[in-house]
Amino acid sequence: KEEAEKYSDPIAETKKQFSLWEKIRAQKEKFACGVVVGIIRKSDKLYYCGSIDTSQKESIKGTDGKTYTRTVVIPYDVRIPRIMILTRKYDELYDKRIIVTIDSWPKESKYPLGNIVRTIGKQQDVGVESEVILLEHGVEISPFSKKVLDCLPGEDYTISPEEISGRRDCRSYPVCSIDPIGCKDIDDALHCRKLPNGNYEVGVHIADVSHYVKAGSDLDKEASKRCTTVYLVEKRTDMLPSLLTENLCSLVGKKERLAFSVFWEFEKSSTGYKIIKTDYAKSIIKSVAALNYYEAQDMIEKGATGDKAILVEGIRTMLAIARSLKETRNKAGALTLASTEVKFTLSAETHNPTDVSFYKTVDTHSLVEEFMLLANVAVAAKIYRHYPSYSVLRRHPTPKIDQMNELGETLKKFGFKLNEKDSIAFGESLDKAVKPEDPVFNKLVRIMATRTMNQAVYFCTSDFDYKDFNHYGLAAPIYTHFTSPIRRYADILAHRLLAAALDLESLAEQMTSRYYVSAECNQMNKKHRMAQFAGRASSVFHSYLLFKEKKATVEAVIMHITAEGIFAIVPRYGVEGLVSAAGLKAEYKPTEYTAIVEGKKHCVFDHIMVEITASNKDSRFIVKLEYKALDVKKHKPGEEEMKDIDEQYLRSHNF
Repeated sequence: KEEAEKYSDPIAETKKQFSLWEKIRAQKEKFACGVVVGIIRKSDKLYYCGSIDTSQKESIKGTDGKTYTRTVVIPYDVRIPRIMILTRKYDELYDKRIIVTIDSWPKESKYPLGNIVRTIGKQQDVGVESEVILLEHGVEISPFSKKVLDCLPGEDYTISPEEISGRRDCRSYPVCSIDPIGCKDIDDALHCRKLPNGNYEVGVHIADVSHYVKAGSDLDKEASKRCTTVYLVEKRTDMLPSLLTENLCSLVGKKERLAFSVFWEFEKSSTGYKIIKTDYAKSIIKSVAALNYYEAQDMIEKGATGDKAILVEGIRTMLAIARSLKETRNKAGALTLASTEVKFTLSAETHNPTDVSFYKTVDTHSLVEEFMLLANVAVAAKIYRHYPSYSVLRRHPTPKIDQMNELGETLKKFGFKLNEKDSIAFGESLDKAVKPEDPVFNKLVRIMATRTMNQAVYFCTSDFDYKDFNHYGLAAPIYTHFTSPIRRYADILAHRLLAAALDLESLAEQMTSRYYVSAECNQMNKKHRMAQFAGRASSVFHSYLLFKEKKATVEAVIMHITAEGIFAIVPRYGVEGLVSAAGLKAEYKPTEYTAIVEGKKHCVFDHIMVEITASNKDSRFIVKLEYKALDVKKHKPGEEEMKDIDEQYLRSHNF
């Protein structure tokens, strides 16, 4: 009671108090409602990031006789109510990001009551906002502890002759890595060489992280807690210490590295390439070159001489095999979808964004992707065969029925049929959804199809029947994650299972418990979802920074029409949202997929002009689209309006 009196709220909109039921009876429109009958478990979250509401402040005398400012904190998370605090440092906090905790919520108070834990920094500073994003999504940002770092080998660590003798020596093979520009944590490398019998051997070499991260160690426990490396626009937060991620485990060029490898022997035929044999081995490699996608693509197109000639020949052969593998996957029902993931260009001085666009892909993206998928499928089959009760696999359920039906109805209105029978029929119907006069159309349909998909998840094989192991998007009956152990804990578990299946190492006792494995899978699924949300939040903030400095009037494409308005996407920037028609005469007809703005009729998939602006409402950063009554240019057949869309749905959605 004393605390409630201390925080008594003169800012309240009304003094009259209604009971919950009185409020409900007063509603003109009735709706279903319920009451809380019990709390199963309190939220793990104790602290909330936010900013001071500068419109609400009042000086009062505290019970200790000192003068305080009573104000309200607006949480970063829109689901959390505003929190009332008392502070003597208002002038230092009004433009800052702070962390608060909720102490109580007396029934006499409009707001919960809280205290400041610490100040993060100035609003809109990139580093500060990134820290807020990480904290709000439950990402561990504290430095690795001493006991964790004590698990690492020394800085002068070298691979011992004894370790090398127990591995397949691939140091003379034409191995290379192909990654994004600037990649430092290189998980994977490949090689291709011609065998004496005329067949080709392809090897996928994955950093042998489990050699350094021993089961049950403090380092392992920390990795298990973090589960994944989190990538924001301008930074990453590692799952493992940098000595491993950027040095000992990273498959950099010209350095000997320990790897866990999958080898295939391919036979060429008139119809493509056929797998003759699959092998697995712990190995040691020495990468010839650490290439980025565009360097590798340039080598394919222009060739090379000298020492690199053999490497180029291998990359070209792998590309041919990858195309054959992709064709086989597509025939089996693998989907080619599209994401709205974007790439920011950052200033070298301020690190603020100067441009944003969809990723540009080349053939080498598909080359790497096909062999990583092939390795993941091969390892999944191997570990499940040996450990059918507690293997860690990844499944992708069938799409959301309601959203799939909604997309089907939309396409039907415009003369296209969406066949939902299975992934093969679904993929074929997406291929047919083409408008020759509008090259954006098929890309947009694939983005919309992406939205109907369920999330792929990790699971323990004891928890599902085999028929439910299926990965819908890849049309794979069994699948796991093996190829990125530097940044995903699931891959480390797959490495341990594979090592045990090959009788190279014994399996840790905890890995033979289905309850432990199931709990780990649940933790990994949660952390991966949060990592994705954090990445998207970072993109939204950087889009805000970009358009805060420059407005842009650009072309957008209508994705949906609802009772609230037009929902559109801007191909040039990858920005999407509800299009504001404030001050304009607008009528929306969702059932007819049309909207009439200032007398002009628009349909779903039509192109319109919008102005992109940025706003900062309640310290929440928003990029807005505003309707512009301007003519859109005519589209010519073959015009590549969305040529930079990155069809790496598998990567961006963590397949």
